[in-house]
Amino acid sequence: MFRARIEPVRLLAVLMLVTYHVVGDTAESGLHIADTHPLRLVMTLLADLRMPLFACISGFLYALKPVSPAAYPTFIRGKFRRLAVPATICIAGFLGASQVMGTKFMPQGPIWHAFVFPYAHFWFLQAILLIFVFYRGFDILTRGRLLLVSLAVACAVYLLRLGFPSNVMSVNHALYLLPYFLTGIVMARHEARAARWRPVVILLSAVILALGVGWVLRDPGQNTAMLASRHDLQSLMVGMSGAVLLLGIAPRVTWLNGFGSLAFTI
Repeated sequence: MFRARIEPVRLLAVLMLVTYHVVGDTAESGLHIADTHPLRLVMTLLADLRMPLFACISGFLYALKPVSPAAYPTFIRGKFRRLAVPATICIAGFLGASQVMGTKFMPQGPIWHAFVFPYAHFWFLQAILLIFVFYRGFDILTRGRLLLVSLAVACAVYLLRLGFPSNVMSVNHALYLLPYFLTGIVMARHEARAARWRPVVILLSAVILALGVGWVLRDPGQNTAMLASRHDLQSLMVGMSGAVLLLGIAPRVTWLNGFGSLAFTI
């Protein structure tokens, strides 16, 4: 049900992210579109879906590989090679370009902070790397038997806005992404059951998504606050239900199968 549609959804996630950076997060960035412009509202509404969708896809693909204690070192080396090394190179290049061009993307502290604390949009790579490293170990120890419990706890931490005093390696951003990552794992490991109930899954996801979006739209003046902090129920509703819905209804496009390995690079 889901895996046949993963590549088109991954392409959509990339397009949403690229569009967001082209439009800009404020009226002073990107295309310099006013905050009252309809396109700005669309970008605001998609804020609860963009990165959660990437995290959900990451969790889904993670769950397609067997959990083996013997393979843990190889798994970690692979994630460092595909995430940590490119992130380090990109951050260094981005820092250099920011220094030359005098942009706002210089770290608040010493230069090395950019490599160990959230910096620009590279926080996602740090956060998802932490999730891969630590959840893989937890998954091995529990043999995957506490997945639903883990999802419930992650949602509680998310809604209670719990976190660590220091956001080293974007650990608090990892807590933000974790419910969506675990949602992806649930979708993969219960895919056969979801396939049997596909119409119900799609309908329920659509209803929850509509309720979440309607909750946001009831007071457009809260858009700025929503962007500042997405640890609320409507954000969780939009992110989770939106990801499930997209993976349930996206068309199957076979020629996109070779695109997936480039998603994090983009």
